[in-house]
Amino acid sequence: MPVIGSLGPLMMGAVAYDAKVVTIWDGFQQYFRSHGLEFDYVLYTNYEAQVAAHLSGHIQIAWNSPLAWLQAERVAASLGRRAEALCMRDTDRDLTSIVLVRADSGIKEIGELRQRRVAMGANDSPQSTLIPLNYLAARGLAPRRDFEVVLFDHLVGKHGDHIGGERDAVRALVRGEADARANPALRSLQLHGVRRRAQSTSGALP
Repeated sequence: MPVIGSLGPLMMGAVAYDAKVVTIWDGFQQYFRSHGLEFDYVLYTNYEAQVAAHLSGHIQIAWNSPLAWLQAERVAASLGRRAEALCMRDTDRDLTSIVLVRADSGIKEIGELRQRRVAMGANDSPQSTLIPLNYLAARGLAPRRDFEVVLFDHLVGKHGDHIGGERDAVRALVRGEADARANPALRSLQLHGVRRRAQSTSGALP
């Protein structure tokens, strides 16, 4: 049975990947209340705990990462239930990951990443690890067999909401400690001597 009563506020779960999350959701709370909707939120330290809480009825809606949404959808299906997506931020639509290399690396084709070191973010980050690894594998480059995967595992459980691991991976590329780096295209990077070589959602080489 759901823990949240039908007469209480709409209770949403969110993951505290940074202290600013409190400010963000306090703002939402004030906005919704000013429009007649009683709203409150609960913060979790990781998305797995949030998905479990959601399906146990401790919260009514959840602000999920893309990976957490898939987890919620699959767990709900295993319970004979259905998870439904209500909305998405416009900044999350058509998210693209790219592969970066140093301009002086000589790498011009995806296949030239064979036997190279490729820096990634956290191991549960869709945009900076999972999507790029899937892209490379689909093009015949098996992770850890055909190239070395260098993970920057900061705040695992946050699904890449933070940019700590992404920053460190780019810094490793700039320092020459990695030959390539997978990075979300929406991250604003102004890096001397670094250029894009491939998009993870298409086969085009810019």
